[in-house]
Amino acid sequence: RLKEHPRAWSPILEQPSWTDDLTVCQLSGIGYGTNRVYQVDGTSSEGHTLEDGWLRFREDECYLYGVFNGYDGSRVSKFVTQRLTAELLLGQLTLSHGDADVRKVLLQAFDVVERSFFESIDDSLAVKANLMSQLPEGVPHSQLPQQYQKLLEKLNKVEQEIAGGTTAIVALILNSKLYIANL
Repeated sequence: RLKEHPRAWSPILEQPSWTDDLTVCQLSGIGYGTNRVYQVDGTSSEGHTLEDGWLRFREDECYLYGVFNGYDGSRVSKFVTQRLTAELLLGQLTLSHGDADVRKVLLQAFDVVERSFFESIDDSLAVKANLMSQLPEGVPHSQLPQQYQKLLEKLNKVEQEIAGGTTAIVALILNSKLYIANL
C-alpha cells in the first residue's frame, strides 16, 4: 500500500524521507499501478516486485517530475529518486536561471547522482575485480574446474548485489518553460 505524506509523496518508500518536507505538486494527476497479471476469473496478482520509481515535487515556482524505470531490482531507481530530487531542489535551481544555467544544473545533477551511486557500490566493485582476477582468463565460468566453485559462488553473490540499473526521465518546469532530461 502506498503511503501519502502531508507534503510530499513517495510511492516507493514506506518509511519517512527527507523529501517529506517538500511541497507536493497538486497540479499533476499522476496515477500509479503495479504490474498486474489477470486470471480468467478476473482476479489479479502482482507480476513481479515493483522496480520503478517516480517523483513529483514543487518548490516555490519550480515543478519537478521524474520517472525511473528500474531493472534487476529497485535499488538504483530508489537511489536516483532520492538523490536527484536533492540535487535539483536544494537551492541549485532559482527563478533567475536562464536556459543555459538550467541545462548545466540538469547535466550536473545527473552526473553527481551517477557518481554517488558508483561510490555507494565502490567496495563491492573492488571485491568483484579481486575475485575476477583470481579466475583463469578466457575460460567460460561453466567450464571452470571444481576448485573455482567457491570463488564463483562469491562472485555471483557480489554480482547480484551490484546488478541493476534504471532509466531516468525528468521534466522540470521553471519560469513557465519546460525542460526535459533523460538517461
